[in-house]
Amino acid sequence: MLSYRRGLPRFRKVKEWLDTGAIGEIRFVRTLHMTKPLAAVCEENWRVDPAISGGGLLLDVGSHTLDLLDFLLGPIKDVSGHASNFGSPYAPEDTVSGRYLFESGVHGMGIWCFNAYSNEDVTEIVGSRGSITFSTFADQPVILRTEDGSHPESIAHPPHIQQPLIQSIVDELLGRGTAIRTSRVMDELVRNYNGR
Repeated sequence: MLSYRRGLPRFRKVKEWLDTGAIGEIRFVRTLHMTKPLAAVCEENWRVDPAISGGGLLLDVGSHTLDLLDFLLGPIKDVSGHASNFGSPYAPEDTVSGRYLFESGVHGMGIWCFNAYSNEDVTEIVGSRGSITFSTFADQPVILRTEDGSHPESIAHPPHIQQPLIQSIVDELLGRGTAIRTSRVMDELVRNYNGR
């Protein structure tokens, strides 16, 4: 899965902060993504029909964050996870937790729960001199925090939000993409649940 989100201006800003050392040397990243159970998500919904989608909501939603992390921090070289279904009315997992290690040595952890009491979507990248916080999906500012304080930036989406995706597909077809890496990470995160 190659996410169109990596081409959006807000995530290009995060990449710029990382590349210019705004938060120093990267130490770890953590993701929390939880949503209330959606009435529209039921057994008939293609997103939770493994015969059509290949899995559950992690593959549909979590893939965007994992692809962003690949874009921002580089490839993940080691990953393990656990997946469960805590009562959702469909067969695939509704909760996935994992830990991963990037080739750079940066540590990561994440949890995706699609059967929680509220909605929250936050990823924080922590460095030796600060942190960067962003939401993969919500229209919220990206926030740079350092000893000098908090510096939020509101960055609007472009009018044609899918344009970066089109370019990404072209890059994949030309052999310059990373979609296979994100697919491998998601497979490992749900390995225990799917029995693969």
